[in-house]
Amino acid sequence: TIAGNYIGTDATGTLDRANAATGVHIENAAGNLIGGTASADRNVLSGNNVDGVAVTGAGASSNAIRGNYIGTDVTGMVALGNRIDGVDIGGAATGTMVGGTAAGERNVIGGNRRDGIAVTGANTTGVVLNGNYIGVNAAGTGALGNGRYGVRLAATGTMVGGTTPAARNVISGNAVDGIAVLGGTGNVIRGNYVGTNATGTAAIANLEDGVWVNAGSNTTVGGTAAGAGNLLSGNAWSGVAVTGT
Repeated sequence: TIAGNYIGTDATGTLDRANAATGVHIENAAGNLIGGTASADRNVLSGNNVDGVAVTGAGASSNAIRGNYIGTDVTGMVALGNRIDGVDIGGAATGTMVGGTAAGERNVIGGNRRDGIAVTGANTTGVVLNGNYIGVNAAGTGALGNGRYGVRLAATGTMVGGTTPAARNVISGNAVDGIAVLGGTGNVIRGNYVGTNATGTAAIANLEDGVWVNAGSNTTVGGTAAGAGNLLSGNAWSGVAVTGT
């Protein structure tokens, strides 16, 4: 368990004091928890020269990232971005959980220079993204955008959201698309607010599409089950764009 730390900031949690690489890098290691459900468990993972958190390697299974501020200052209201991604999951990692449906498990992931969360690699499977604020502040009221995509998917069987309000991600305010599907297969985007605030009552635009599907196969956006539909509104381009061959 890695909990209660400032990783990449000064002792006040407000200034960039970068580590030269990633804040926390889990490589070929299983069953680790970054953060927790109590405010005292929260890590501030910001200002680092690569990613806030990276989970990589075929041995990296059943890791969880919960309750952290990634790319913000200690208040969750001011950007203090990592230089690349907030969270980078790849290299055949399996079963990574980012966020969760229990109280306190939400990560706030904003202000990072590239993507909020990147999930890549055909053999990267079973990633679940639940309950996070990606590109908005800790109050869910204003933009704290990532510099490219809120979520970038090019893996297998990633679940973004779910059918309950607790599973909902708010993915808004990002500089390109809210969610970009750029490869992989069987990814599911369900029950999220994309382009609005946390209550779904006001726009916080992603500056291109809400969801862009440009590669991969068998992507599902929404669904017919109760709660499966996404709210895709307020974005500067399309709600959903499907392009490519």
